[in-house]
Amino acid sequence: MNEVISHGSPTQHQGTTGVEPSEATAPTGSFDEVDSSSQQAEPPRDGFVTASGPPLPPVIEAFPGYHDVPKASTPAWVTGSPPAAARRKKRSQPWILLAATMAMAVLIVVGVIGYRMIQNNTAAKPPAAAEPPPAAVLEGTYRVDIDWAKQTENGAPASSSDKTNSSSWWAFRSFCSSTGCVASGTVLDDTNHQVAATPPRTAEFHFVNGQWQRTPVTSQYPRKRCLGADGKIGPGTETQIISWSAEPQPDRSLRGLWTNTVLTDECGFIGTVWQAPLVAVRTGDLPPAVTVADPATITVTPLTSSPVPPVAGATPVLDGTFSVEYDWSKQTVNGKQTIGDMAPSVDWWAFRSLCTSAGCVATGAQLAQENHQAPVGGGMVLRFVDGRWEQTPHLGPGQGCPGGTNPQVATSETFVWSLEPQPDGTLRGIQTDTAMSDECGNRGYVYRTPLLATRKGDVPAAVVLADPSLFQLPPAPPSTSPHP
Repeated sequence: MNEVISHGSPTQHQGTTGVEPSEATAPTGSFDEVDSSSQQAEPPRDGFVTASGPPLPPVIEAFPGYHDVPKASTPAWVTGSPPAAARRKKRSQPWILLAATMAMAVLIVVGVIGYRMIQNNTAAKPPAAAEPPPAAVLEGTYRVDIDWAKQTENGAPASSSDKTNSSSWWAFRSFCSSTGCVASGTVLDDTNHQVAATPPRTAEFHFVNGQWQRTPVTSQYPRKRCLGADGKIGPGTETQIISWSAEPQPDRSLRGLWTNTVLTDECGFIGTVWQAPLVAVRTGDLPPAVTVADPATITVTPLTSSPVPPVAGATPVLDGTFSVEYDWSKQTVNGKQTIGDMAPSVDWWAFRSLCTSAGCVATGAQLAQENHQAPVGGGMVLRFVDGRWEQTPHLGPGQGCPGGTNPQVATSETFVWSLEPQPDGTLRGIQTDTAMSDECGNRGYVYRTPLLATRKGDVPAAVVLADPSLFQLPPAPPSTSPHP
C-alpha cells in the first residue's frame, strides 16, 4: 500500500445524530423497569416525652394569709371571763381551722397521688412512631404517566413517538419513623387495577430532600449492534440502571423524572443518560385484593453524600467544558503516516469527575459544534489509570469509508481515548481507532491521532452527566432488598 488515506473525524457516538436513529433514543420501558425481552424499534427507555413531666403542684397553705396578716393585740378581757359572744367565737374557731386543715391535707394527698399515676402511665407507654410530614404520605392507588415526547439524552431533546408503557398503575404504602420515611410499591395489572400484575413487580422508595426516590434497579437491555467478547459485531446486551424521583404536590400528585443510565459499553452507549418527565396521580385507596409489602420492614438509610476521600498524590480533576482538538497532520495508520486533509478539527465535551479511595472516574457528554452550551446526546466514561484518563473500547456509530471512497457504506470501529494531564492544565494523548469490519477494505487497521483537550469553562446548565459514582465498581444490584 503506497499511501494511506487519512481517516475522517472519528467522532464518538452522538446518540440522536448517529447512523442508527432507531437505537438512539432511550428504552421506553415501563415506569418500573425495562422489559429486557422486548425488541422494539426504539430501545425502551422510596409520645413518649423524656422530660421530667409537669411541674409539682404548688404548696397550699393550711391557713391562707396567716403569715401575712398582723396578729391582733390581746383583748382587755383576756384575764377575766369573756363575754358570751366572745366565748362562742373562741369555741367555734378551733373546729373551723381543724376542718380547713384536714381539707387542705386531703387535697394535697389527692394531687400527689394523681400526679404519680399520670407520671407512671406516661412512662409505661412505648414511644410512638413519628408523625410523618404531610408531603411524605404515599398511600393508595396511583396512575403513573411518562411523557416520552419530552425525553432527553444527556440533556439534548430525544423525543420518542413510541407510547408503549407510557402509563402504569401502582399501589403504595408508606411509613415514617424518627429516622425518615420509606414506602413500598406494587405494580398493578394494566387492565384490572384491583389486582397485582403478573409476574409480581415491586419497588422501594425513600423520602430524601423533599422527594420520593426509587431505589435504583439494574437490568439487561438487548440491542442489535454490540461488540462481543470475541471482537465481533452483532446482537448483544448492555447493563442499564433505572431510577426516578418525584416531588409531592399540594393536590397529592407527584411530579419528577424517570432516569435511565447505561452502565456498560458493549453497545456504545456507556454514560448515556435518558430522562423523561413523570406524573403520578392518586386515583383511589389501596385495592383490597392487593398485598403491598410492609414498608416498616425497609431499612431507612439516609441517602446523604459524604466527603470524597483523598487519593494518594495529586487528585486528578476532569470537570468543565473542554475543546478536544484532533491533529490529523500527525495521524498514523498501522504505524505509517496518513495523507489527505490535514486541517485540525475540534469536538466539544463536558466532563464531571469523582475521586474516592477506589479510584477516579469521569463521565462526559458531547456538545454541539456551533453552540458549546448545548448537548447533542451521547456519553463517555473515563477512568484514571497509571496517571492517565483511559476509555474502554467504545463502539462507534459507524461512518463512511476513509477518503470518501464509498460514503454510502459504514464501517464499524472502536474508539479509545488516553489523556495525560499536563502541568499547564491541558490534557494530551491519543485516540486509537480500530476498524472492526471490512466494508471499506480496512478491517484491522489501527488509526492513532494526537489529541489536545483544553478546559474552556464550566459544565453548561443544560447538560446532564451520568453520576460518576455509578461507575466506581462493577455494576451490581444496589441492595439485597426483597424489593428488586
